[in-house]
Amino acid sequence: FIAGNNAADFPVRINGDRNSLKCYIKPSPYRQTIYNYIETHPDNILSAPRLLTGELYVYDMYGTGSYYDVVMAPWIEGITLETEISRACRDQDVQRIRELSVLFDAFAAELLTREWAHGDIKPDNIIVTPDDRLVRIDCDALFAPPLDGSRAHGTGTPQFQHPSRESGCFGKFIDDYSVALISVSLRALSRDTSLYERYNNGDNIIMYPWEI
Repeated sequence: FIAGNNAADFPVRINGDRNSLKCYIKPSPYRQTIYNYIETHPDNILSAPRLLTGELYVYDMYGTGSYYDVVMAPWIEGITLETEISRACRDQDVQRIRELSVLFDAFAAELLTREWAHGDIKPDNIIVTPDDRLVRIDCDALFAPPLDGSRAHGTGTPQFQHPSRESGCFGKFIDDYSVALISVSLRALSRDTSLYERYNNGDNIIMYPWEI
């Protein structure tokens, strides 16, 4: 494979159990701190990843290679919130959009009580499980209390972040705007699913932060 971002994810089996293996290809100054915090502060709305440093030797296309960090986590069964929204709007399933809106608002209310913040809230970073739980994945932009006073290593996905967000905006509040944007979008779609066909461009829901 060729990866242009920070990591590549693979589904793998270990002793018959499905797991997610995330292989990093770029360094991060906060990676160890983030995953140490997650491991010592388990949470029901986060997946349960474990960082293994220098775990995997990967060859590149030139026949050389290096050892890379990996994150192992139980495989979360389900589909992304992005896919659920798209499917429901395509089928004009207003009832399902209303259910997703209620689920997301309950999830968001719980998320915003935490001392940590995810840092990259967007529909394809949320898994909808078969029993309709929402689970966060991808913790690379996480703010954790041990990072208080630091500058962010990344600022999330622009389509779901406040246009003024920059590296100095780093604290437990960084999910607030993303949550509000997704919540309002789902509420609007629950009134009129045709908004999705008119305004979705493949990387948003129905509106962009810089248009608001």
